Amino acid sequence: MTRTTAHTILVAEDNAADRGLYLRIAAEAGRDINLRLVEDGEEALDYLEGRGKYSDPASRPCPDLLLLDIDMPRRNGWAVLERVKATPRLKTIPTVMVSGSDRPEDINRGYRLGCSSYVMKPSELKDFRKTLRCLTTYWLSYVCLPDEAY
Repeated sequence: MTRTTAHTILVAEDNAADRGLYLRIAAEAGRDINLRLVEDGEEALDYLEGRGKYSDPASRPCPDLLLLDIDMPRRNGWAVLERVKATPRLKTIPTVMVSGSDRPEDINRGYRLGCSSYVMKPSELKDFRKTLRCLTTYWLSYVCLPDEAY
């Protein structure tokens, strides 16, 4: 699979309101972002592994960035993170845990499992917007991303 000219961000988030916010922020970003939204960890793995409705490579450009919520149905963010980091062709995808939890054990677990960053999901809408803008600016403007995934 090849990368598109747009930056692809795969977001695994079960909250519909938060998915809508991701869409709005991507539209406001002022850069070419190909945002792919999935509703749970199982669908995230379907996307990454090319299963089911994502079996056509054209339907799933390689993500430049993976944003994972922790508490999701069917398969949680921890399980997705473990699978991604254990799969050679996926492990170079920068993976950010975006969570409402500030518990040290969750933060430590994220880094032990190989996340690239752990970000608190702010409760205020304006702060969530700012956080997501900072994330996309940092990962898509300043970081040199690998091109070997997929």
